[in-house]
Amino acid sequence: MQLKHLHEKKKRQVTCVSMGEGQEPIALNAISYGAENGSWVVIQNAHLGLEFMETLEELLLPDTPQKQNSNGCSSEDGPPILTSGLPLCEPEFRLFLTTEPHPKFPIGLLQLSLKVTVEPPSGLRAGILRSFSVIVDQDRLDRIETSQWRSLVYALCFLHSIVQERRKFGPLGFCVPYEFNDGDLNACLTFLERHLLNGALSWPTLQYMVSEVQYGGKITDSFDRKVFKNYCELWLSAETCKPGFKFSPGTTLQRIRDDFAYDLPTGEAFEEFISHVSTFPSVDSPEIFGLHPNADLAYRGQEVNYLLGTLIEMQPKHTSSSPKASHSPPVTTNTTSNRRTSEAKRKIPPRPPRTREDIVAERCAEALGALPSVTYIEDEYVRNLDLNLPVNIFLVQEIQRFQAVIDLVRAHLDLILHASRGEVVITQDLNEAMNRLFDARVPQNWLRSPSGDEISWLAPTLGIWL
Repeated sequence: MQLKHLHEKKKRQVTCVSMGEGQEPIALNAISYGAENGSWVVIQNAHLGLEFMETLEELLLPDTPQKQNSNGCSSEDGPPILTSGLPLCEPEFRLFLTTEPHPKFPIGLLQLSLKVTVEPPSGLRAGILRSFSVIVDQDRLDRIETSQWRSLVYALCFLHSIVQERRKFGPLGFCVPYEFNDGDLNACLTFLERHLLNGALSWPTLQYMVSEVQYGGKITDSFDRKVFKNYCELWLSAETCKPGFKFSPGTTLQRIRDDFAYDLPTGEAFEEFISHVSTFPSVDSPEIFGLHPNADLAYRGQEVNYLLGTLIEMQPKHTSSSPKASHSPPVTTNTTSNRRTSEAKRKIPPRPPRTREDIVAERCAEALGALPSVTYIEDEYVRNLDLNLPVNIFLVQEIQRFQAVIDLVRAHLDLILHASRGEVVITQDLNEAMNRLFDARVPQNWLRSPSGDEISWLAPTLGIWL
C-alpha cells in the first residue's frame, strides 16, 4: 500500500508480478521492459521462485560499471548504471522484491539490495496511526459529510488495532491467534460507506457484518467469537456517535497512565485525528482490552523469556580445538629456582579448550549419574500397595508416568552420547537437544510429547530439572 502511494506521488508506471509456477518468463520480461523504459517492477513472493532469484542475481551483477544517461552517452554527473546482463538501464528503473525469510534465498542478491523489514506496529497508538496512514486519508473522511461517518471510521480503526494488539497476550487474549490484516478493516469501511449511502444505518446489520462476516469469518473458537461480538456491541452502536463517548472502561482496577481517556476526536480534518492519536500513552493498560492488569505481567514475562532465549541462541556453539598461546606473565626475578620453574612450565604443553561435544558429553554423564539405577518392576510396586484405596491408585499412575520419563531421558542421553562421538547421524532434533544441553537447559522432548502435551515437570535450567 505504501509503495502504491509512492509510485502515484512519483507518477511512475509499476508492473507487479507474483512468483509461482510458470511466472519466471513473465517476471524476466517485466524486468527487461522496466530497465529499458525506466518503470518500476515489483516481484512479489520471491521465495516461491528461488531458482529464478539465482538467475536474477547473475543478471544484476555488473561486469563494468558505466556512467550513462538515458541516451547512452557517457555522463560525469549521473550515477553509475550497471548494464551487465540487462539492456540499457534507465536511471529511473527500480526493482522491488517482497519475500518471506528463507534459508536458501541467494545471499548475493541480498547483498546487492537495500533491505527493508516490515514489522507489525506495537501499541494502540502505532496501530491506529498506521491505519490512518495506509487505509484512511482525508479523501476517505470527506466521502460522506456527516460526523457519524467519521466517528465510525475512527471506531473501526480503534477496534482493528485492539484485536491486533490483543494477540500479544497469547491465550489470555485469544484462544487461537488469528491473522487479522488491513484487508479486513478495508472491507468493513467499504461496507459502512455503501450502507450509509443507501439509507439510514442499521446497527444490528453493521455489528453482524463486522463481528460475524468480515472479522468473524476467521474466528473459529466460540469464546473468541463472543469476545469480538461484545466489542462490536459496545463500540459500534448509537452510543458511539454521542458526545462524551469513551472506549475506556468506566471503572478500572488500576489507574491508567495520566488518567488518559480513550475518547473520540471531535474534528473533521485528517490532521486532527492524527494529533488526537499521537496523545495516546506509550504503554497501554490491559484494561482497555478488557483484560485484568495481571495480563501485562504475563506478556512482559513472555517477552523477556523470548529476548533471553534469542540471546542464548546467538551465543557461539563451537570452540576451536587448536591450542592457544599461554598468556602467563613473564618472570621478572633472576633467581635460579624461578628460572627452573619457568622452564618447566614452558615444557608442559598447553591444555586445549574443551569443545562443544566435550561439554555435552560431560553433562550427559552427569545426568545419567543422577538418574535412579534401581530397575523398575511394576508388579513389585503393585504387590505392596492396597489398590482399594484411591490414593494408592493415583500413586501407581504417577510411578508409571515418572518411570516413562526416566526411560525416555536415559535412552535420549545414550543417543546424544553416541552422536557426540560420531557413532550415529546427528538429526535436527538431536542437534537442538545438544544445543539446549550445552546451554544448561532442558531438551524440549523431555518436557512435552510430539503432540505438545506436558509429560514432565517444567524447570528453567537443567540442574533444577534433575
